[in-house]
Amino acid sequence: TQRTYAIGEADEGTHTLVLLDANLQVITTVETTGDHQEDYGYDEDYEPIRDVAVHGDQVIVLTTDSHAEGSGLRLLDLDGVFLRTIAAEWFQRPQAVAVSHGRAFVVDDDEEPGKVLYIIDIQSGDILQRVRLDLQGCITAIRVDGDEIFVADFNAGKVVVLRRAGSEL
Repeated sequence: TQRTYAIGEADEGTHTLVLLDANLQVITTVETTGDHQEDYGYDEDYEPIRDVAVHGDQVIVLTTDSHAEGSGLRLLDLDGVFLRTIAAEWFQRPQAVAVSHGRAFVVDDDEEPGKVLYIIDIQSGDILQRVRLDLQGCITAIRVDGDEIFVADFNAGKVVVLRRAGSEL
């Protein structure tokens, strides 16, 4: 059975994670965040669910501190049932997640110059590596293909490619 997950906005300020069928029709809403929080202005980034990735039989949901459970990686089964959270409250302004070979790759904006790429073991939740990236804009996507990690910087209009050498970047 093919399962596709998407992040959307159901009503103004209500963010949702939905499960889609092969025809991209909504089967069910996996999670909804509720109304826009009053302490966030409409100019501010209110994205409690920032990104989603599927790895094997788990769905990895990247959340910000706007989420009721705080920032981190929420692990769900393929039906959307919550399993556990890893890297809880670790990120300041998480921007994108990708998963590959039992690892989650998260780009975070820690408000220092550039961004930070975290490599996290999904099984243990341990942070395996932290790498500073010379990127200043909004990170719109991260993809992992073999030993290469692609990070898209929207504002700079570029994609940075990192190569892994063994277990190190």
